[in-house]
Amino acid sequence: MTKQHPIERDVKNGVKKIFDKHKVFWWAAAAGAFSRSGISDFNAIWRGVFFAVEVKLDVKKNPPTRMQKAFLASVVSEAGMGFVVDADRLPLFDEFLTLFGAAAEAAGAGEPESVERSARLIDLTRALMWEVT
Repeated sequence: MTKQHPIERDVKNGVKKIFDKHKVFWWAAAAGAFSRSGISDFNAIWRGVFFAVEVKLDVKKNPPTRMQKAFLASVVSEAGMGFVVDADRLPLFDEFLTLFGAAAEAAGAGEPESVERSARLIDLTRALMWEVT
């Protein structure tokens, strides 16, 4: 990210790097006449879960629009994950994917889930989607 004057594109690049680091299948939503209003900046499928990620430079100064929140809420209502990620939340998003991936690996191996990891995943989920609900 540009240290002096970060812009939303810097946060989007950060999200892309995090997705790539975790080998997440992702795509950016195309804006235009044939696009849906409010669709998130990024959509992804990973470990059998659909993710929608709305990117903001600073969510406190520029919160998601009503249409963006409605899209994220519709994703969540269909058992997907709808997140809002800004510059401050990039580390939380990375940590979420790290722990989510580890939990999926453990489940696939038939191992019990750790209470600590589950609790942290809940905390991270709340932090990343508090604007959605």
